[in-house]
Amino acid sequence: MIFKVMFMYIMFWLILSEGNSMESIVIGTGISAVIGVFNKRYTLVRIHQRSFKNIGLQIKYWALFLLVLLREIVLANIHVAKVVLTPKVEISPCMTTFTTNLKSDFLRTILANSITLTPGTVTVDVIGDEFEVHCLKREYGQGLVNSEFEKILLRIEGSMND
Repeated sequence: MIFKVMFMYIMFWLILSEGNSMESIVIGTGISAVIGVFNKRYTLVRIHQRSFKNIGLQIKYWALFLLVLLREIVLANIHVAKVVLTPKVEISPCMTTFTTNLKSDFLRTILANSITLTPGTVTVDVIGDEFEVHCLKREYGQGLVNSEFEKILLRIEGSMND
């Protein structure tokens, strides 16, 4: 398994380096070996033990998640632009706390970063399953509880555990 990963890293290195000199291949092989050993020791074991029988379903949910994320970023940009361009200041900044049902630290991080990527909201802190988010307007915080982001991520988490 480690050789497959190292081979992928070497190929990635060769694509990025745009060179096929012996020096580039040797450096790429060395770096790939170090990264491959690190991955085997720290991450590859957990990934290998996970069930991949629902990989098609996971890809579908990830694609859906990316589309929803892009839509939300565009809509949030429009809303924040309206707030900024309106002569009358109509903001009501607030801190919102909500609890997620996600169990995976990885998916919680994805949720936190997705919230931060949408203009008008910033994830300030994540402690366990509790998120603390700063919102430019109060109604932005109301959309965080049982958000579409979380629903899709819960589907992804469910398909990873089946």
